[in-house]
Amino acid sequence: MTGTDQNMRDKVLAEVDKIPTLPTAAVELMNLISGSGNDVDSGAVLAIVESDPGLCAKVLAIANSALYSRGFEIPSVRMALSRLGIKNLGTLVVDAAVEPVADVELPGYGLSSTDLWTHAVATAFATRAFASRLNVEDDGSMHVAGLLHNFGRIAMNSAAAQQLEELELDEGECLDEIEKRIIGIDSAEASACLIEHWRLPRNIADAVRFMRSPDDAPESARNTARIVHLADHACNCGAWGVGRFATCFSVSKTVLADLGVTPDIVEEVLELTMDYITEWRSSNELSHSDSR
Repeated sequence: MTGTDQNMRDKVLAEVDKIPTLPTAAVELMNLISGSGNDVDSGAVLAIVESDPGLCAKVLAIANSALYSRGFEIPSVRMALSRLGIKNLGTLVVDAAVEPVADVELPGYGLSSTDLWTHAVATAFATRAFASRLNVEDDGSMHVAGLLHNFGRIAMNSAAAQQLEELELDEGECLDEIEKRIIGIDSAEASACLIEHWRLPRNIADAVRFMRSPDDAPESARNTARIVHLADHACNCGAWGVGRFATCFSVSKTVLADLGVTPDIVEEVLELTMDYITEWRSSNELSHSDSR
């Protein structure tokens, strides 16, 4: 790495540190749930969520959207926990906490103010779909890793917008390799650094850091890295919030073989994700209409 690369890398990491921290309740809840299997005290979950009235209100607003409520009013966090379960409530809390951070334009990547969040939501859903279809156990970490895997681009764009806007990739080049060469860090590592800055579980940061080369991930994060790798690739193919570099990543043939991923499974996940995103967008439009 040259001195210029190191300077750019340091600028990116400095921008990571400027991104506001998450609400304590969201961090505590995700650390409680991650890696705990089914052995989580529901009373502890309720106490954490209800300790933050603002976050609690956001969670209930999402839980009562058409996407989640299915016509049934959810008047309390206790009811949300009963209807959604601990894992789903945990991911809902993280969704509510990080959504405002994603409301930003990233011209270096060709992303509008809604693209980053759209891609995050699509990838988070696709991780759950792949995990379910491939019988890979998930405690909610895959959803969060899928949700946050591109958030490092906020810092990358702040530190190196001009370099990114001028970037043109030749056929066959991968964006992460070019990012490393011109900036000294790729967006996956920047995202992992942000996850660490937010004090979320280490296995989530590791999964995102190694999402481009999941077989190199620590064993505790390898399956999550593999699933996020697949989900991100699928959502790039689906063109959900992708910006300028949608096709600039290749999928690992090793991951496909080891997990038994077939073209039919990929097609099924793409169809499920498309249906979900369509419903999610309709739900958002309805919520905005109701609030006017």
